[in-house]
Amino acid sequence: MAFFLGKRAQGDQIIYEAAAPLKRYKSYTFTGATGPFLSRLGASYYARCGRGNPAIFTPADAERLAHEDNSGAWPIIREQIEAEMLMTPEDLEATRLDMACEYDPDRHHSSAIWVGALAPSLCEAEI
Repeated sequence: MAFFLGKRAQGDQIIYEAAAPLKRYKSYTFTGATGPFLSRLGASYYARCGRGNPAIFTPADAERLAHEDNSGAWPIIREQIEAEMLMTPEDLEATRLDMACEYDPDRHHSSAIWVGALAPSLCEAEI
C-alpha cells in the first residue's frame, strides 16, 4: 500500500493509505490526489512543505527531504510522525483521542489529518 494526499474541494488535504488514488475515502470526497508516497512521513512533508518548493519535483524528493530537512518546526513534527508510525492502530487512536480531548474537552471525536486508523470515539470526561 502507498500513501496519497487527497485534495478536497475546500482546499485541505487528507493523507490516506490505498493501493491507488481514490475519489472517495471513508467520508471524504477528493477532487484530486498527489502521490504515491512510500511513507506517511513523506506525504506529511509534502503536505506541509511541498507547495511551491523548488526542491520537490516527485514524491521521492519529498521522502528524501522529510528525513534531511532540519529547518523550522519540521524536526519536531517529524519526530511525532515517526513515533506515531511505530504505534499500533489502537495506541494511535487512543493517542489522537487524548490529544483531541486535551485541546477541546467538549469534542466528541478526533479529526486528525491521518484518517487511516481513526474510528469515532467519545471523549471521557474526568470528574
